[in-house]
Amino acid sequence: MGLRHTTRPSYFVHDGTIQVEEAVKMVLAGRNPYLENYLDTPLAEWPRYRPSPAANPALYHLAYLPFTIVFAVPFYLVMQAAVGWFDLRLVYLLLLLLTLWLLPRLAPGRKQATLLPLAVALNPLFLPYFVEGRNDVFVLFWLVLSLVLLQKGRPGGSVVALALACASKLTAWFILPFYGLYFWRQVCRSDFSRQPVAEATTTNRPVRTALWSSLPYLALFLVILSVMILPFALWNPQAFLEDVWLYPSGRTLAHQYPLISLGLGGLGVALGWFPQLGATFPFSWLQLLFGGPTLLLLLYRQGQRNTLAQLWLNYGLLTLVIGLFSYVFNDNHLGYVTVLLTIGYLLQKQNADGAD
Repeated sequence: MGLRHTTRPSYFVHDGTIQVEEAVKMVLAGRNPYLENYLDTPLAEWPRYRPSPAANPALYHLAYLPFTIVFAVPFYLVMQAAVGWFDLRLVYLLLLLLTLWLLPRLAPGRKQATLLPLAVALNPLFLPYFVEGRNDVFVLFWLVLSLVLLQKGRPGGSVVALALACASKLTAWFILPFYGLYFWRQVCRSDFSRQPVAEATTTNRPVRTALWSSLPYLALFLVILSVMILPFALWNPQAFLEDVWLYPSGRTLAHQYPLISLGLGGLGVALGWFPQLGATFPFSWLQLLFGGPTLLLLLYRQGQRNTLAQLWLNYGLLTLVIGLFSYVFNDNHLGYVTVLLTIGYLLQKQNADGAD
């Protein structure tokens, strides 16, 4: 951040960070960040695409969901007033520190409580991309906060944090079926009070009563999600849909996202099966073909062992399978998956070992 501040705003930073910073300025100016282009911003000078800035499709499309932008607005205003400059990675750094502080609260044992933050902070597939300014830590914080609140007997706060995670990045949506099953068993079907959630499969409430008790939480989730997303989606529905859905899946006709994947897509490009630009291979059908059975198997496994560890493992495994057959599966996405699996493994290790 210091090197960037003393050189140029397009140096020593990931282009996604630059784009969100510029999106914040657009929102404050009353401009739609999903409709505008970024040709007159530092993003056009990002070194990776020089001397041909038009080659960077991020100049024309913003793939991030709105809460990342909304959350950064007050930090931008405060920093501009205090020091006259802003780097989004300061927000990410704050969220990383809070995540590391929260993680031990997921583990009942002393050893795992120590290992969890170390395993995340020193992950070589996660930390370099965090330093660069990629936003995986943003969604990770809200998910960790959500599950810590649920463990502490605060289901309402947990649902709010989950909705904010889902309003930040599409990858958070893969946790919903596993969170839903865990929440249903531990909150809706239990004689729940404001006490910490016990990881047990015992159910006491009738199904009808449990369904009624789940409705306020479902409504809360939908309201928070709608408040964060709908204002931007309704501002210009076509631009929003194209940026956050069609563009990262390679379906836009102009300024297409290059096919970048550590999975099938990258293998196909290397072997000449399809071009890096303009590929029309139906990746979404393969995601359904492989992701659907994977989801069912993981839900069955969680039904047999409905623990917090299984929830994290399932989320990581489903994200990995979907990612391997997606149009875009970057190096930082793989790093994010390793973080999810590490959390699940250490929590599962705690359950196997017992209390320290």
